[in-house]
Amino acid sequence: MRLPVNILYMVVLASWSSGCVSTCHGPLVQREAALEQQICLLSSNVDANDAHALATVACDYSLELRRQYRVVPPAILHNCLVKIGVRKRGYCYQWADDLGAKLDSLATDTIDIQYGIARQGTWRTHCAVIITATNQSFNEGLVLDAWRFSGYLYWRRVKEDNYPWMLRNR
Repeated sequence: MRLPVNILYMVVLASWSSGCVSTCHGPLVQREAALEQQICLLSSNVDANDAHALATVACDYSLELRRQYRVVPPAILHNCLVKIGVRKRGYCYQWADDLGAKLDSLATDTIDIQYGIARQGTWRTHCAVIITATNQSFNEGLVLDAWRFSGYLYWRRVKEDNYPWMLRNR
C-alpha cells in the first residue's frame, strides 16, 4: 500500500527535525554550564559572572521565545507557518533580534553582543547572535542560534560553524 504524499512528507519532516547537536539538548542546567564554559574560553578577559549571566539568560530566553512564538519544529516548517500567517513570529532574524536585545539588557562589561548574517540576499539567508569578548574580532566569536533547533539554543565558534558569517548591521 502506498502512503499519501502528505503523510510521507510529514514522516520525513519529523525524522529530519529529531536530530540535534549535543549542545542543544539535555538538562537545561548542563547546557547553561557548557555554554558558560565556552564563553569563558573566548578570552581570559571574560568575567566569569558575565559568562554565567549571559549563558543562563541565553538558554532560558531561547526556550521562552519558543513558547511565545508557539513553535512548530522544524524551524523551516515554522517559517512556512509565519509566511502564511498562522504564526506571527519565528523567522531567524526575529529570534536573533529578540535574543540579542535580551542579552544587551544584561549590560555585561566583558562580552559584546553582535549580530551575524550568512548568505545575505539569497533564499538561504540566516541570522544569529554573535558574542565576543570585548574588543575581540567578530570571527573569534561564538554563534548563538536559537532558530536552528526551534528554541533549543545552538552555539559554536563562528569559524567552525557551517554558515559563512558576516557582521550584520542592525
